[in-house]
Amino acid sequence: MANAPVCHASTDQVIEQPPPVQFPSVPRAVDLQSALAAINALTRIVMMLAGQQPAPWMQGPQGVRGAAGKNAPPGKKPRWAEVNRVMKKVKIENPSDSAQFVEIERIERLVMRDSVTGQTWDWKR
Repeated sequence: MANAPVCHASTDQVIEQPPPVQFPSVPRAVDLQSALAAINALTRIVMMLAGQQPAPWMQGPQGVRGAAGKNAPPGKKPRWAEVNRVMKKVKIENPSDSAQFVEIERIERLVMRDSVTGQTWDWKR
């Protein structure tokens, strides 16, 4: 076994990592009630990843306790922070009657920055 592979990794090296995040399980959707539960679980997971505070109706045994923006507790800063947002006014018309319409502002571009790594995330419509 003179040609056996050898691992040269040092075992005295301490790698510091944050503890793992406990995500809620996503139930299988077989009817309306379980589909709504699955949507709520997926929404909680996305909010946890974004570091946002969930809506009050989502608080419960599986609710998340995030910190977001101005409502963050002292000393707690959200991981992702908004750097830039570009909005555009859009007119949405009724296909049957163009006299019926609404004007909305929608996000055309959003730039976020990770406060831990400094990485930026640039989303464009």
